Amino acid sequence: MTKYLILILLISACQSAETYEGSPLSIAIIGEETPASVEENDALSAERYSLPQFEEERPDGYDAGLILADQLSEAADPVYVAMYEETEFTYVFAESEAGPLPFVVDASYETEKPKWHGGTGLILLKHDGDSHSTLQVPLLDDNGERREEEAYEEIWEAVDEARF
Repeated sequence: MTKYLILILLISACQSAETYEGSPLSIAIIGEETPASVEENDALSAERYSLPQFEEERPDGYDAGLILADQLSEAADPVYVAMYEETEFTYVFAESEAGPLPFVVDASYETEKPKWHGGTGLILLKHDGDSHSTLQVPLLDDNGERREEEAYEEIWEAVDEARF
């Protein structure tokens, strides 16, 4: 009986292990389907916004804004691209199939998607005054297997390092 209890505890511990274990981060989530690796991580606190609401309020106090896949087409609108440029804020675009270009210049997400050959990934965009930096973290490994937890861990570590 004790052996089974230990085995069950070990399995439970492995299933609930957090991937990102750095400093606590506060995330503004924009979109509908939050990835489980974000929702289940105790190091991340999150509040949900619509894209227009976030643009209008431009709330302070977040370490990053996570713009989910269902919002990417709208997020490439010039109004929002201007917001990314005007704010010294870190944005993460989830599951982008068009790379960072639609979120940096006036380019449609749908137009850029077939031109992008970098694969589906998480895009980190940080504006700092007159310059910006991007980081793409692929969601698939070299064998084509999905690596969502590892990708988000890399992104949150980069967000943690980019904080002032």
